[in-house]
Amino acid sequence: MFITLISEEDNYCYFGPISLSLYPRLLITRRANKIEECSYLFTNFRFFKMLVFHMKRINMLSLILSTGIIACSYIHIYYSHKLSKLHGLDQLVIALSIYFLIQLWFSGNYLVKGLSFVFLAGSTLLLLNILHNNYADNQLKMYGTKTNAIVTSVKYMSGNKSYPGIIIKFTYTSMGKIYNHSIMDDVEVERRFFAGDTLPIKYSSMDPDLFEEVRN
Repeated sequence: MFITLISEEDNYCYFGPISLSLYPRLLITRRANKIEECSYLFTNFRFFKMLVFHMKRINMLSLILSTGIIACSYIHIYYSHKLSKLHGLDQLVIALSIYFLIQLWFSGNYLVKGLSFVFLAGSTLLLLNILHNNYADNQLKMYGTKTNAIVTSVKYMSGNKSYPGIIIKFTYTSMGKIYNHSIMDDVEVERRFFAGDTLPIKYSSMDPDLFEEVRN
């Protein structure tokens, strides 16, 4: 039987007859190389499969976090004035979502990530507050209706009447529905309020939860 033998270690090539006793060893060597090659390919395939799964998971988490940011931004612009009991929760969700997005996609030390978070979260929340204020101003400008709200309670913030800060709670009616809100105010002699007093306000007839105090 003729076969070509190549030895990288001894740096020679031989073509000629070989003993049949050597042929099984060659087959074993070839099979071992094939098994090693298959094992290498299988390892790479497993690594590629894990990489694809990891990227899919990151993309899914990013999609969820981005959806949360968009939803909370919409709520903050158009409905945050209605959710007084959950005040600040939408902003907290937005800030946390931005933080986790930075952890998923940004590479770098803690300082770079921290500065990125402060810039992105701060600018996003600032922009949302500006948009909400613009929405409220446009509503009151286009659909503003003046009325006298009835003061229901006056609470001094520190429990001490000498402290320069009070919370005035009041109620008003729009289209047969009663709305209850409150404002914070400084203590002034000419602006002393008591339960039962009237408080001039202007509210939006399209969105009655939006209001502002009307001062003379």
